[in-house]
Amino acid sequence: MRLLLLSLLLAPCLSAKVEISNFSPGETIRYPVPLLRGTCSDREASSITVTVAGRPPIEGVARDGQFIGLAHLAEGENQLLIQCGGEETRFTLHYRPQTNRHIVRSIYAVDSSGDTDYQSPLPDDPQNYQEKFGTAMLLLQSLTAEWMNDQGFGRRTFNLELDEEQMVIVRTFKDEHPKEHYFAMDGLKWWREIYGPIERAGFPTREAKNVVVAGYTYFDPEKKKVFAHTALGGGGLGLFGSGGMFSWPDSLPDTFRAFSDSTAVDPGRVHDDSAGRRNHWGMAATTIGAVCHELGHTFGLPHTTDRKGIMARGFDHLNRMFAFDDAPSARKHRVIGPWKNSLPYWAPNSASFLRYSRYFSLDDIDYSKDARPELEVRQDRDKEDLIHVSARHGVRFVGISGAGDSVCSHDAYHDDGEMKRSLEFSLSELRKRAGQDDFAIRIIDDRGNYRKFDSKKFVR
Repeated sequence: MRLLLLSLLLAPCLSAKVEISNFSPGETIRYPVPLLRGTCSDREASSITVTVAGRPPIEGVARDGQFIGLAHLAEGENQLLIQCGGEETRFTLHYRPQTNRHIVRSIYAVDSSGDTDYQSPLPDDPQNYQEKFGTAMLLLQSLTAEWMNDQGFGRRTFNLELDEEQMVIVRTFKDEHPKEHYFAMDGLKWWREIYGPIERAGFPTREAKNVVVAGYTYFDPEKKKVFAHTALGGGGLGLFGSGGMFSWPDSLPDTFRAFSDSTAVDPGRVHDDSAGRRNHWGMAATTIGAVCHELGHTFGLPHTTDRKGIMARGFDHLNRMFAFDDAPSARKHRVIGPWKNSLPYWAPNSASFLRYSRYFSLDDIDYSKDARPELEVRQDRDKEDLIHVSARHGVRFVGISGAGDSVCSHDAYHDDGEMKRSLEFSLSELRKRAGQDDFAIRIIDDRGNYRKFDSKKFVR
């Protein structure tokens, strides 16, 4: 009888386990920092620790038997030790770096003085811009992979410049002008003026996107005005101010702390870019989220009407990818959540486009003989205009934009059968789908050749 009772008492412990739900054992991925989700039978556990040999352990969060964690992989096979409550498991993931020549660079811009310090209200701020910037970019690469996988496209994501330790290489660009030169400009003029010098400094954008954070952003507490601050992206350049960098995680192990840090932000001392939440996690979510949004523009993405989409204002809620709820803020003085259906993501129209972007191909491809999609207007017998779209390599995505150039309707052709090399739409149909007479069509083919057509230019 005693043996039976002991067995019954030990049974929960013997069956207790930690399980990863979003990866398969032995899976190979093409980026070094996977976001891990799973379950733990210890429902009282509040944290999870992931350890990879040779790396600092990363502590994630757990609640009610669910967990979110991160791992930092080395090239090749990685054995992960995952501990949650009094339980642990081992899990194998393989990491194989991308060979895609189309890359995303991380560049920190300083003015002619060479001063790399960013403005911060923290008295002991380490001014570790390279670590903060690099961590943010690794997190965005990882989140993009998860969002693409959630849409059924596998863990496709953009390629970063990484060193042998799989850390982001953050370049430093020293400008020939003092910071005051840019203080007098609005964001668009600043973006236009800095584009060329950065390219000529050795960062061409023919096969790259430059993500540039300016270290000289300055908030004047007397004038209550911020200078050299923007978030603009397009072409080969995404340009951002550094006013919120003090709130960014210092490292991968610091990620979960940073996105739940309710330390108040004093809008009299710093530029409050927290979407009204006035705290550190709000600043980190919005400012790093804005980098993701503007990077999307450089890839060719327009805005979306999907409110949870990164190309709308879904990027304000980047914190929800690393927490089960929103910690208290100036907007909500209590914990809000847990979140299940309010997570940010690449909306279907964005993900369907990115699936075929050259920046998401993972491996190197020769595009030298490719042809871009074409469009022409024809008339049928009833004299109704027909819009004819063609692409030698097969049409994969057609997006229809209306007011504000936001994609409000799209068609995606993802099947592996015979590709559609030509399509026809009636003008009346496209206007109806756009919700107005003037519209734009975005087309991407199977090899990432992309064009945008404005109806004002091709409709008589």
